[in-house]
Amino acid sequence: MKNYSRQREAVSLYIQRVYSHPTAEEIYKGVRRILPNISLGTVYRNLNDLVKDKEALILHIDGDKDRYDGHTTPHAHLRCFNCGKVEDVFLSEKQIELLTEIGGKNFNLEYSDLCSECKIKNKKEK
Repeated sequence: MKNYSRQREAVSLYIQRVYSHPTAEEIYKGVRRILPNISLGTVYRNLNDLVKDKEALILHIDGDKDRYDGHTTPHAHLRCFNCGKVEDVFLSEKQIELLTEIGGKNFNLEYSDLCSECKIKNKKEK
């Protein structure tokens, strides 16, 4: 684990407090509200360190910029094929157990469907 720094703490706290799976640029904009002098390079460096130390997840979602997740407990991700939003999908203990058997402790399950907001909008339009 890297030494403590205000920049690392700010980046870590930001991604732990949001559930939007932000890109590095979005994290940079959010952290700049607290640390106006932080650079985009510093954000990237701290994100890489957090991922390496398993304090954050990096999501390589097809056709999109990498996104980051500060929630490292086992869960899946749903990408909305309508609006592009990425949501957490929490799994049962049995599902986690099965996925761990198949893919090891560091599985990454992503799938496409309508997000909760688009499902609601879709129902209203019918």
